Amino acid sequence: MQVDVAIDLVDVMSEAGLTLSSHAMQSLLETCSETDQHFRVFEIYSIMSRHPHHFELNGKICWLLVHCCVVMKDFECAYKMVNELQKKYFKYKTTMYNAIMAGYFFEKNKIGGLEVLKQMRDANVKLDSYTFSYLIENCETKEEIKKYYEEMEQSGIHLTKEVFVALIHAYVPCGEYYEERDNKDVLWNLHGELERVLLLLKELSGQDWVDGCRWAIRYSVQNKNLSSTIELFKQLKDYYKNDAPERSDPLYFGSKKLVFNVDEAYFLMLEIRSTTYLQFGLDLLDLIKKELGLVPSQTCLDVLLKLCALSEDLNNANLVWREFASAKCLYTTFSYLSMYKVLLAAGDHKSADIMANQIPSILSGYVSKLKERYSAKKDDELVSDT
Repeated sequence: MQVDVAIDLVDVMSEAGLTLSSHAMQSLLETCSETDQHFRVFEIYSIMSRHPHHFELNGKICWLLVHCCVVMKDFECAYKMVNELQKKYFKYKTTMYNAIMAGYFFEKNKIGGLEVLKQMRDANVKLDSYTFSYLIENCETKEEIKKYYEEMEQSGIHLTKEVFVALIHAYVPCGEYYEERDNKDVLWNLHGELERVLLLLKELSGQDWVDGCRWAIRYSVQNKNLSSTIELFKQLKDYYKNDAPERSDPLYFGSKKLVFNVDEAYFLMLEIRSTTYLQFGLDLLDLIKKELGLVPSQTCLDVLLKLCALSEDLNNANLVWREFASAKCLYTTFSYLSMYKVLLAAGDHKSADIMANQIPSILSGYVSKLKERYSAKKDDELVSDT
């Protein structure tokens, strides 16, 4: 049925004293929105205003009425509807304000969006997960994100799909993945949320799923959850394989992107700088080779060697060192320095001197200081043992 005919029918039914079902009204408004006939909302609202007792509205209808005004950038009319509808449908006031807030943010009008927030607070309107998702996605600083997320938690609202996507969108564009983590980073501090995030991932698709998967891998690595980490990598592998059909070699393209994601996980272990991640990194390396069929990258091996140096673990350092040859990766200055530290810590000065010859002469001063530091450390250990 055409929209204009449907509206005429609604008008006739209302004049005859008949009540229109909320399902029919919602379908009519959805059709107006989907067919870009938002202006029809004025006719519909006029009929509703003349015969208010013949209509029973639900939250979606209230949202659609306001949304149609917002799409037409008629915010004055949108506010007018909210003020009039709230008298009878106060429980849907949050939903209606959300429609206005979303409209302002869509227009990149942050001032307008925050003014809606102020009005909601002044009217003691309860914020919901959609409100917080709009606010978080339009934050410009980590401090803002943290402020709204903590307020959301204090309100008893749990992490939802909308909020999770908002967090991803708020962080990813500014390269947050590679920034140093701190207590302002909400995505770094979602303690105990790994299981929830894994469930939310199932509701995402496209780039949102990819970015969400990367964050989920971070949580898994943080928690040393080997099974979820490798499972997420498998899902990424399948996604890349199916997402590059037009490339001449989609498998190659997918594996390159997967290696990049694996490197991100190892960078994370290095950033945390905890020796407790060495065994996790080694176990993950084994699964990456066996279950993903990937050859470890130079980055991955360099990080593991650095963790060996932090742990002063010569046995595992030798194991990783041999992996370089197996993976046909070149040793870098980073590699030589890490191995040099491990050898010094083990007291193998002869091998350490041979390794030092591979380090560029420009770093000779740093190499000498390392040798002095480890020698002094050994002397202190000898004194404490006597």
